[in-house]
Amino acid sequence: MRYSIDRFEGETAVLVSEQDELHIPLHALPEGVRPGDLLERLDAGGWQRLAAETLDRRKALAERRKRLLGGTS
Repeated sequence: MRYSIDRFEGETAVLVSEQDELHIPLHALPEGVRPGDLLERLDAGGWQRLAAETLDRRKALAERRKRLLGGTS
């Protein structure tokens, strides 16, 4: 299942999906993750950052923001 990092609360990351919200210790996540990153839970119980999907999502959000603000951002 895929999750997005919604926010950090101290040493905990709040991950959200369409069906779920998880609170995961930061040390259990890949190094360098930040809010907005997309993650996937691995079968072994760890987490993988979905770099390409995160980049695509950030680009799409930037384009949407640009359209909404009339080309200024």
